[in-house]
Amino acid sequence: MANYSIAGAMRSIPVDIEIRMGTHNHRIRGLWVGQREGEYLIIDLPKRYNWLDIQNWFTNCTAVVLRGVLREGQVFAASTQFIGLVPRPFRQLILTAPDSMQERSLRKVPRVAVDIDAKLTFTQELPRPKEVPEHFDSLAGRVTDLSLDGIAFESVADFDFPREAFLGQLADMVFVDQQGKTIARVIGEIKSCRQAGDKLFQFGLAIDTKNRDYRASLGALILSSKHIQAMLQDND
Repeated sequence: MANYSIAGAMRSIPVDIEIRMGTHNHRIRGLWVGQREGEYLIIDLPKRYNWLDIQNWFTNCTAVVLRGVLREGQVFAASTQFIGLVPRPFRQLILTAPDSMQERSLRKVPRVAVDIDAKLTFTQELPRPKEVPEHFDSLAGRVTDLSLDGIAFESVADFDFPREAFLGQLADMVFVDQQGKTIARVIGEIKSCRQAGDKLFQFGLAIDTKNRDYRASLGALILSSKHIQAMLQDND
């Protein structure tokens, strides 16, 4: 990719940072917040990482690989080198600007396989279908794939109303991390609901392609899944 500038694209880009040590690697998360064209990149680092570990890893690494998703839907991977660390006022990592980036367009891949915990419930903005009892709260499950305009969700459930009640309804999809913290939230229309097993139900949700919040969070959502890491490894 000739032009990897974030200028005009977004204020920051969530990135996965692979620190290659020769015999083993470390992975951390960061936020690509700036750069000097052709010279260096600036990455903000979260405070949850031990600063002494960070210093040791980067000063002894052989290479650093950045991976992320641009707002336009480009999955990128780039090899770079460590320059330095800034502890204050913000923890920042300085890397050499890569000569090039390998990329893959999500628009050429209709759906990207993921594995993200999630919860589906009827949106509060509209009355729930008459077939759905008041005690029904939500379905816990996982999102199995994502695209720019849709989400696949599955849940092991035992609800006492016809599954057809879901069809055509607006629903809230809440994505959560392994600690139960909300990563993102989006409203979609339930287009399909099929029973794939004894109590396994699979849902398809359509997302408004003009939903900027969803598009802005798509990169972080994809990076939160182990599946995208395997796909990006193929680009190294």
